[in-house]
Amino acid sequence: MGVKKEKGRKRFRKRKTYGNQILPLELLIEKNKREIINSAELMEEIYMKIDEKHTQCVTK
Repeated sequence: MGVKKEKGRKRFRKRKTYGNQILPLELLIEKNKREIINSAELMEEIYMKIDEKHTQCVTK
């Protein structure tokens, strides 16, 4: 019979923080695609931002 090996302490991976940098909307969407797709609220926010940008471009 085998003896189970004791597992060491699990260390979690630190998420990248971007500090106060303002990333472009497209880059943020690309980086967080999976999270956004799973969250309806985030999807709505992004669509609203895109609509705002689109209306600004059209009016100029």
